[in-house]
Amino acid sequence: KSIQELRKMALDEKDNLLLGRLVPAYLQMNQPNDALAVCDQMQAIQPRDARSFLLRAEAYKQQNKPDQVIQALYKAIDLQPGDFDTYLALARAQDAFNRPIAAMEVLDRLEKASASGRPLALYERGSLFASWGLRPQAAESLEKLSQQDVSANPQLQFAIGRKLAQIGRKDNARAMLGKIPEYNQL
Repeated sequence: KSIQELRKMALDEKDNLLLGRLVPAYLQMNQPNDALAVCDQMQAIQPRDARSFLLRAEAYKQQNKPDQVIQALYKAIDLQPGDFDTYLALARAQDAFNRPIAAMEVLDRLEKASASGRPLALYERGSLFASWGLRPQAAESLEKLSQQDVSANPQLQFAIGRKLAQIGRKDNARAMLGKIPEYNQL
């Protein structure tokens, strides 16, 4: 079936899942206006669904409309404040659009959102500082994170250790990697 036929079928059946799958297809065909129209249709079916705003942000990105990308991501967070990936996407978008202070504000908001958002915010903050060449600030964020109990997440421990090594904090990196049972035996 053609994409138009699938879109009509999804609209007739009020199938937001299928509509959501069509947006990346339109974007891949470099048709962001059609993608945005599908987002409007998704929103009409489920007005409180954050997914249409996440997809909308992708379409705006393709159109190089930074303010609209940011607005769409903020709306997605408002609709689904527990989705930490959206906070990270917003912080990264702010960074990509050369808005470092706004990126840090988003991470502050994530850090305050819940106890489980704090480690993600600290890691992302450290990563952003490292990418900006601000090694002392990156180390401070990552060291705060390494002092928290992250033992339940070996992937996070590894990521922290690797990032600490990249910014020159080799002893801290070894200590973090040593906490991972698989590496502790080496």
